[in-house]
Amino acid sequence: MDTRSGQFRIYRAVESVRHINFQAVAEPQLYSVHETGYPAEQQAQVDELRTGDLVTATIEGDADAPDEAWRVASVTRDQRVPFGFAVELAPEMLPQAVQTLAADSGFGTATPQTEPAGTTLSADGADIGECWIQPRATLPNDAFVPNVVTGLLPIEPWLTDLPALGVPATEVLALDTAGPTANQYETPYGVFLFFTDAGRDVATDYRDRYDCPRAVDSRPDFDPY
Repeated sequence: MDTRSGQFRIYRAVESVRHINFQAVAEPQLYSVHETGYPAEQQAQVDELRTGDLVTATIEGDADAPDEAWRVASVTRDQRVPFGFAVELAPEMLPQAVQTLAADSGFGTATPQTEPAGTTLSADGADIGECWIQPRATLPNDAFVPNVVTGLLPIEPWLTDLPALGVPATEVLALDTAGPTANQYETPYGVFLFFTDAGRDVATDYRDRYDCPRAVDSRPDFDPY
């Protein structure tokens, strides 16, 4: 039996999939963890986990059996950063800030971008967050991964320190013009809206627009995120 202890970010907690993804914060390692089958008190803690939660946990499993899920030995939630997801969006349905950033950064041109592009989000004269979009450069061997979470955007450090504003993100919306089973890139490809506390009202407006309320984990039932 192997154990792993530390901080993890929760990246999947949907009813249709009976595993939860624990992304290690200190290393680029993702663990699939059983969602059910625990004693009552521990099960209640697991049931409370949501996508975007930062937890301190100990998990147990077999490191030599990558197809077998791990189990939670202990878990404590340290932080909740609500995530919202919306996919298969028409490009013109994306926020104007995204469309402007994509145009200004050369996304959609003949030469694929190789670095993320970002800009500050403002409302009523105040900075409320940051908008970032993924590069569209082809992966090795022309691989295609429609995944707004595993690209070149350093999500985890930006949740604690946005690069332009220097403050934590307290809410994140992930938008994508592609769907879970897409086989080609769209423009823009993979959009993140990081909001601070000051951006809660604007985040609420976008959640209403894209039908991803805070009370619901809006990740697709089948998805590569």
